[in-house]
Amino acid sequence: ASSLAVVQVTHLARGQLNKQDTLLQERDELYLEWRYLLVEEEFYSQNARIEEVATSHLKMKRPTSQDEQVILVQ
Repeated sequence: ASSLAVVQVTHLARGQLNKQDTLLQERDELYLEWRYLLVEEEFYSQNARIEEVATSHLKMKRPTSQDEQVILVQ
């Protein structure tokens, strides 16, 4: 009976180790994806990049003092 218990426990332990390996691999893949997303976020949040997209693609420009309007709120 004890030999069967040892075999069963060994089998269960190997199954758990396989599951742990799978989860660790998934964690590493998610960590890499997170790092890539942080780099991408940094790239797109740079002021020069934002200004370049605004001027070239959206045809935006900085307002001049003549374009500004003051609104008084009472």
